[in-house]
Amino acid sequence: MNKFHLIRKIYPFCIGLALILGAEYFYMNILIGFAEPDLNGFTLEAAALMTTLYFSLSNHKSFSLLALPLIFIVSPLTIFLISHQPLHYLSFMPFMGLAAGLWGLWAALVFLCRKFSLGKYVSLLLTLAVLLFPLALWSCYFMTGSWPIFTVLLAIMQTNGKEAEEFLTSHLSLSAFFLMLAVFGYLFYFYRNYSLISIKTDCLWKRGLLGLAALLSFYLLFVSRDNMLTQMAAEAKEYQANYDLFLWEKDRR
Repeated sequence: MNKFHLIRKIYPFCIGLALILGAEYFYMNILIGFAEPDLNGFTLEAAALMTTLYFSLSNHKSFSLLALPLIFIVSPLTIFLISHQPLHYLSFMPFMGLAAGLWGLWAALVFLCRKFSLGKYVSLLLTLAVLLFPLALWSCYFMTGSWPIFTVLLAIMQTNGKEAEEFLTSHLSLSAFFLMLAVFGYLFYFYRNYSLISIKTDCLWKRGLLGLAALLSFYLLFVSRDNMLTQMAAEAKEYQANYDLFLWEKDRR
């Protein structure tokens, strides 16, 4: 009976997953004309499957508590919309895979920490670390009005403490304040409701589902390693290396 209840609970996600797969096939093979499917093009499907697995294993209150960080991690993609910047499909998908992989790994660690005496505090630190990722992207938007580019990363790498303090104080806004308030509000909510997080692993097949979700997290992180953020870091590193070479050649001459 429990298995039939589980099927009734997850079949809407399976239908949605099938629709997403069909739409992606139509886009990739008919509209764009890709001859070979790209692994990064399937990150959204893997993320949807992993979310379905977590939903099937956790209760409604637990899942609602765990779903909020996923929404927050993915939210920086809206920066492209509100700043009127173009966002290509092949840039969007790897970022979704990175976000889902981080979220899945975080959720698995939170479940694992439930077994330890200090797990509540370790989970809180893990949650803060995960939320710092989208918080940094949104902070950059509030300061520059766009998605971060490699020149912004270079400026951060080359600045000192006093310059950083002056820049932050001159770019503080009401939106940034509410963003910080939302992050710390969720951390407080997570801390107060930590006891609600539970997962059903009373039988072997449910443990197998949890293991599959953990493997999907690592898979998503692997196939999404080449994304908008890592490309920006690579461009900044290459620019800095060329600049250092220029200074060395200048001194040598």
